[in-house]
Amino acid sequence: MYCVELSVNYEDALMGIIKDNGVCYSAELKDRYYQETGKWIPSDVYSNWLRNKLVNGHIKVERVDVGYRYPATFIKLSTIDDRLVDRIIEHKTKLLRQQRTLTNITGKFGEELIASALSKCGCSEIETTKKKHSNIGNDRQGIDVFTKHPDGHYLGIEVKNRKPSYWLNCEQIKDDLGTITEASIAWGLDIKPAIICTFIYPKAMKKYKDEFPILATGKQYVPEENVEFYRDYRDALGANYVTTIADVNNPPEELVKNIQHYIVSWEKNKTILWVENEGVHQT
Repeated sequence: MYCVELSVNYEDALMGIIKDNGVCYSAELKDRYYQETGKWIPSDVYSNWLRNKLVNGHIKVERVDVGYRYPATFIKLSTIDDRLVDRIIEHKTKLLRQQRTLTNITGKFGEELIASALSKCGCSEIETTKKKHSNIGNDRQGIDVFTKHPDGHYLGIEVKNRKPSYWLNCEQIKDDLGTITEASIAWGLDIKPAIICTFIYPKAMKKYKDEFPILATGKQYVPEENVEFYRDYRDALGANYVTTIADVNNPPEELVKNIQHYIVSWEKNKTILWVENEGVHQT
């Protein structure tokens, strides 16, 4: 289960990880901490630790533009010769930039894969990135996957497959629900929300688990031509995720089964599935 308790030696553990790897991307450092301790470090604790170590001169940071809204932060020991870690930063920066260019591809692939799986679960009128209905648009971005449920109502499914270790939080869910609500009003349709994601924070899971179906697979689905890159990315950056090769024309049996049970049949089962590195949880 998701855990935030920290040992008294968490500072030593973080510093040891930096020493062992030469230099760490900020998110990588948190992932590697989890791998070593089995515990997630809360964002506020991590930020305070980082700030204190910078003020005390124990670490240095280097920020590099990798194509995202904010630069990537690399953390290294203040005593290390910068020339020793330049190649590591260059390699990790290259992977981060490649991953940035693939987000739209993997995001779209995830939507198409879910749409294909829904077609095997008795759903109809399936569309991806739906922005219009009967020529009526929606001000927000389109619904990732739109479909007619076998019971007659519509489902607006938000799919999170762009990033390998994306954790869905309450704010993102609130924004996604706004998109579906506005589309429902604009189009005059009964559209019920659902979410299929890689990971979800337990706080978000607990808040929304009784309101609509949620399926957190613990996997990022990728086409075969991209799988080697994501394996390199995981190894170099310590990402906590499982990459699964999938075929849009033949979606994994496990995925189809889970969508049938946790999304399509949610009204009957009232259960959600969420997968984390420590195991599978059904709520």
